[in-house]
Parts: sequence; C-alpha cells; structure tokens
Amino acid sequence: MACSVFLSSLLLLLLPLSNGYVAYSNKNIKIYRVTGPIDHGEAPHWDPKRQALYFVDAFNTGIYRLKDGIVTTQTIGNADFVGTVTPVADTKSKFLITSDTNAWIMDWDGSANNSAVINYRRPFINDLEPTKPNNQINDGKADTHGQFWLGTLTRNADDTVTTTGGSLYMLRCDGTAKKLFENTTISNGLDWNSHDTKFYFIDSTNRTVTVFDYNREDGTLSNWKELFKLSDYPSYASDVIPDGMAADSNDNLWVALYRGGAVINVDSQTGNLIRVIKMPVSHVTSVAFGGKNLDILYVTTSRHGFNESMLNQQPSAGSTFAIEGLGVTGNNMNDYRYQGNIQQFF
Repeated sequence: MACSVFLSSLLLLLLPLSNGYVAYSNKNIKIYRVTGPIDHGEAPHWDPKRQALYFVDAFNTGIYRLKDGIVTTQTIGNADFVGTVTPVADTKSKFLITSDTNAWIMDWDGSANNSAVINYRRPFINDLEPTKPNNQINDGKADTHGQFWLGTLTRNADDTVTTTGGSLYMLRCDGTAKKLFENTTISNGLDWNSHDTKFYFIDSTNRTVTVFDYNREDGTLSNWKELFKLSDYPSYASDVIPDGMAADSNDNLWVALYRGGAVINVDSQTGNLIRVIKMPVSHVTSVAFGGKNLDILYVTTSRHGFNESMLNQQPSAGSTFAIEGLGVTGNNMNDYRYQGNIQQFF
C-alpha cells in the first residue's frame, strides 16, 4: 500500500486561545501518512521485537501490520467487531485478539494477507459477558505483569452505545478474567505511569481522563479522581470525545480526540493541557509510541459513517499517521503473558 506524505507546517507557537489554554505548535513537527485509509482504525500496538505496528479495522474485523513500509492484513471471522491485537510473550508469531466479547489466539507471521491460523472452535475467552448479548470488547492494553486490561461497552443496532452498560476487566496470565469495576459507557484509552503507581482511564462519554492509585502487586485500584475534563475547554464541541491514550516517558498523556481533529498532551500531575497537535482529519481514534527510538507517535483515525461530502473533504480519513519531532519518547508496550499451554488453542 503506497504511503503519501503530509507535512504539517504548524506555524503557531505558544499562542493564547480565547478559552484560556495555550496551543503549542512547532514548525519542526512532521505529520505524515503511513497507510492508506480503512474504515475505523483503532488500537495501535508497537512491537519492538518485530519493529512493526499492529492495529485493527474495528467494524470490518481486520488486523493490520505495518513493517518496513509494507502493510499486510488478516480478516477475523465469526465476529462483528474487533477490539485489539496484542503479541503473546515468548512466542514467535502468536497474538491475543479480542472480538465481540470473545478472545482468540492467532498465529500469524504477518508476511502475507489472510495467512493466519485461528481455531474458531477453541476461543481463549468464550463470551466474557454472557448476560449482555449486545456488548463488545473495546480498548485494551497489557500491564507490566503481562496481564491484559480490557473494557467493554453495549453497542446498539443503530451504532449508539447504552449508558453504563460496560465494565473494565483484567485478563490474568492464567486466562481467567477479573472485573475491576462496572457502569462504564465507552471504555476507552488506558495506561500506567512509569513507576506503576498510577492508572489512567478514559470513559469517553464522560469526556474525562480519570487517575487511580494502582497497586502493582495485586492489581487493585483506589482513590480515583478526575484528572482532565474536556468540558473545561469550550472550543471543543460537546460531541468531541477523548478516545485512545498513551503515556510518554515523562508520564504525560497523549489523548486522541474523536471528532476533534487533534491529539492533545495532558500533564499527568496537574491535568493541565500542555499542547495540542492538530491533525489533518477530524475523527482521531488512538495513539501509540513506536519506532526504533520510541520517538514516533502513531495515530489511527476513522471514516466510519462518513457521507460522500465528508469523504471528499477528508480523503485521508481512516489512514494511520506518524508524528515526528515531538521532543518526547514513549514506553515499550507490553505483551500478554500467558502461563498455560498456548498450543491448546489450535
């Protein structure tokens, strides 16, 4: 897939805005496309071992790999929605895939399209929430223990989401799931600080980033508080929501704004907005640091539900972008560390 380039001039430097915060831009920042458009890009995961970026096309149930400028894809069957793709630790080519309320183990070296091995008769998780048939696993990420944290939501037939229908779970290394809390609406971005003492979480409908005290030894959360409220910045319309999120090596947060056309940088100590990186498309879905030095911010985007006029105005919507020149680096993302016999799922 050919990759076209968009260079962002971003000429504004520390200009005060009418709503009281400061938009930071730097002419040395470069934003460019690394893939062509798909319907709804999500859940980017940089794998340092393979030096490859993985992400999903959620509503088209596709898994994508970008390596050395080449994109390959794998379609997931038996699914209406794919949430995440995460490498399994200590394996050459195995991945944990979440789809609907199930999880599967996929064996895929990524060298060719639709060449993966998945045994759909042997799910890793068979229906996480059996009493909620309209629920699906949305965003997720592994912690430093290799446990996989994932959130759910209730998706209606018209694509709307039912209020407080979701929960946040931790998938333990033995394959069992523990519910951490419930009554979320759109469980989305999550990450930890570098000392493993704080956990950051986004429920998109609340338009907030919440911070918890995190006990790494037992995985418990306590003392939650709102760290950042998008409603404090009225220049963003009420339908703009925070989506995916990644922490950098300074423990500050990078948050994708869905319908907001931007990635924002939030101070994890104060909740203040540090800077705003404007994107060339409106529906920004998620972010992940990658590259050899973890100094590239990869950004997934969406064109899901776009009409013809929107597609004409934003032909690159749905592409994955790279941002260079931010002056920060990220942290290595973690693999899911399964302690059992992985071959039983094939």
